[in-house]
Amino acid sequence: MSMNKKNLTIDTGVPQEETKDSMLYRPQLLKYKYKTCIEKPVLTDTYDPDTMNSLKSLMKTTSINMAHQNKQSSTKYNQRLFTSQNAVKPQIVQEKKNLLPQWIKYDKNVLRFEGYFDEHVTESAYENWRIRPCTVLYYLEDDSVHVIENKYENSGIPQGDFIKRRRTKLFEKDPELKRELCWKDLNLGKNISIFGKSFRLCKCDKFTEEFYNKNGILLNPSEDIPEIDFSSKYSMIDFTKIKKNIAEMKEYTEVGLGGGHPNGGLEQFLENDRKVLRFDISWYDPYDKEEKYYKLHFYLSDNQIEICEINVNNSGKDNFPKLLRKSMLPKIPRMTYCPGLETPEEEYYMPKDLLIGNYIYVYNRKCKIFGCDEFTKNWYKKK
Repeated sequence: MSMNKKNLTIDTGVPQEETKDSMLYRPQLLKYKYKTCIEKPVLTDTYDPDTMNSLKSLMKTTSINMAHQNKQSSTKYNQRLFTSQNAVKPQIVQEKKNLLPQWIKYDKNVLRFEGYFDEHVTESAYENWRIRPCTVLYYLEDDSVHVIENKYENSGIPQGDFIKRRRTKLFEKDPELKRELCWKDLNLGKNISIFGKSFRLCKCDKFTEEFYNKNGILLNPSEDIPEIDFSSKYSMIDFTKIKKNIAEMKEYTEVGLGGGHPNGGLEQFLENDRKVLRFDISWYDPYDKEEKYYKLHFYLSDNQIEICEINVNNSGKDNFPKLLRKSMLPKIPRMTYCPGLETPEEEYYMPKDLLIGNYIYVYNRKCKIFGCDEFTKNWYKKK
């Protein structure tokens, strides 16, 4: 049984042409919008054109308004997000900064004040009180205070660290108000009491001023620290008018009573401290039969003389420390003393006797002065 494909027909109950058309045409009945399946509208021949136009215009206006609303909402959201982020960041930074411990937040930050304190003097008849300048350092990292007294030459006072670094209490009149000293208690022109000493704050540095201005505290105007000249303390004493015997008796009486006495050479010491005249001298040694050279030092503060030998390398001689140790050199030395007998006072060499070309006798050694340094020349020119 043979079958041809051309003669093959299927009985569908409809004509052959309709079946062919229905097989080739598949209308799209579904439409997807926003991932939702909606039914495709089928336009028939019978519809109202006015209704369709109104629907189209409504769809257009609705889409424009929705787009505008979406744009506005997104803009407002972005603005809120931006403002919230900017507001949160400084707040977080400020919170983190406030959470830092004091020793990290104020590490190596020191407030520096210049001032002074008054000291009453009871053991001297020539002054009742004296001013002692000092520097007050306040360490912000641990609220400790360090007081350093400025050093002055020839003051006769042990100076330096007056109060070592430590936390101190503020001494108020009311015992209930006693508390630890704070940086808010420090200000210019103000007295602070530390361990019974009243310190007057007069000046401060630039960092201290900026720190107080930053914290909303206005500093008072600065003050001048009184100048101190320790050399003028005894200017009221005229030692030349005091007779020798009266001065000796007064000295003996004061020492017997446990008191002190003014130093007669204090003025000379203060004016000529560390001023030395240097001369070059030579002496002919009769034993070695050669000329030896020395350095003569005359100390203007106490009129003492020191003679040092100039050591020469590879001379074959042992180095001798000094020909004459520091002492006053008499012109005519007295070798023997007679107890109970009055002896005339010895004459000592002074700067007027030390001139280039002159001879001096160092305990029977005849030495010649043949040179000096620049300081000695200038000193003699002024005199």
